[in-house]
Amino acid sequence: MLYIFHGEDDFSRREALTRLTEGLDAPEALATNTSRLDGSDLTFDHLNSIINAMPFLADHRLVIVQGLLGKSNPPERQRSGGGAAPRRRKWLKESDQWGQLADAVKSMPPSTVLVFEDGALHRDNPLLKALAPGAQVKVFEPLRGAKLQRWVRQRVFDSGGQISEKAVSLLVASFDGSLWRLAGDVEKLTLYAAGRAIDESDVGKLVAGSQDSNIFALVDAAIEGNRTRAFRQLSVLLADGISAFHILTMIGRQLRLMALAIDLRARRVPESEYPKHMGTASRFAIDKVLIQASTSTLPAITQAYENVLDTDLQLKSTDMSEEIALELLVASLSGTLHPKK
Repeated sequence: MLYIFHGEDDFSRREALTRLTEGLDAPEALATNTSRLDGSDLTFDHLNSIINAMPFLADHRLVIVQGLLGKSNPPERQRSGGGAAPRRRKWLKESDQWGQLADAVKSMPPSTVLVFEDGALHRDNPLLKALAPGAQVKVFEPLRGAKLQRWVRQRVFDSGGQISEKAVSLLVASFDGSLWRLAGDVEKLTLYAAGRAIDESDVGKLVAGSQDSNIFALVDAAIEGNRTRAFRQLSVLLADGISAFHILTMIGRQLRLMALAIDLRARRVPESEYPKHMGTASRFAIDKVLIQASTSTLPAITQAYENVLDTDLQLKSTDMSEEIALELLVASLSGTLHPKK
């Protein structure tokens, strides 16, 4: 049996691999019949000898090869049609031995379960194309939007807990791209709630990044000119004990990212490079910044940022209360960022 598990979502890949192994043999029997191989320095002869070995006192022999197929991904320039010469099969030409892999897999004993585990594989990957017809191929793409919300609900349910829809939304809003971390947050929240439904306040207390989601919501409301909702989000941050200077820092950071997004788009920088420029791998955070930037203008964002600096100066040089200063700032943001009709 041949499996190919690939994609950016390494958490789901690993869970799928765990489910596969659980259905093969008893753990103690499988432990002595499992080989994990690093594809970075693997030779064809070594792999071929292992997949043809018979299991010892068990029904199956499990062979897991990590990172081999990704080595034959076509170069980035080749995918887009660039480059002076074809390079798609460069790695295969340097390692002609791997051209025999598809035939070798077909002739391995039925007791062998061979799993290739990799990151994202391009559809023109020659090894993937050669092996896929005889394999069970599962692609694990990053979860977003409604799929991520369903994942959270199911994860909480499987952990024996319950969760409110608002808490689900807040968890998704704080998602930084790592399901490993999100799974840990779900486990932590389920234990903390101890039988009752997980609510927004639980997420705010225990999950890193939930404060950022409230900043997103505050800036969203300001862009829409919805002062009532902006004031409500400010109240949530203050109720969580967030200091005025930290709130100013987070708002300023969001405004800088919005200005950067406008600049990146103006310079036609590929979106694949946005994480490097913005300093975050969170697809949710990047998408949110892009949406916010598209509904405002660079002069408006610049003026809003100057308002943040003025508020910071007021707090440091006058006796104005933090709450009043922040409320005045939020009111000014709603007037500045909201597009004039």
